[in-house]
Amino acid sequence: MRKVYLQGPVGLQQLVSAYGGSKALSYFPKHHRDAGGSVIRNALKELEAAELVTKQGNKGRVLTPKGVALLDKVSKDVFKELSKEIPALARYG
Repeated sequence: MRKVYLQGPVGLQQLVSAYGGSKALSYFPKHHRDAGGSVIRNALKELEAAELVTKQGNKGRVLTPKGVALLDKVSKDVFKELSKEIPALARYG
């Protein structure tokens, strides 16, 4: 959800490529391999069902205002917890 928030509109292929990694090919150099698309596709469908993500024509998926509000709230809560543990972070809030 965060990648859709930061990069949006983002398509499935961009997410598959972003979540992929390197694969060792015996004695050859490592090469990039894409991640499996099924898990990412199903996650996006669930987010659409929860009305947190929506399709934007052929451009890809973007967050809805409800999704943006949720991520902003979660990030604010995480920041509060981290600033309790690390007091030096309090000046950024």
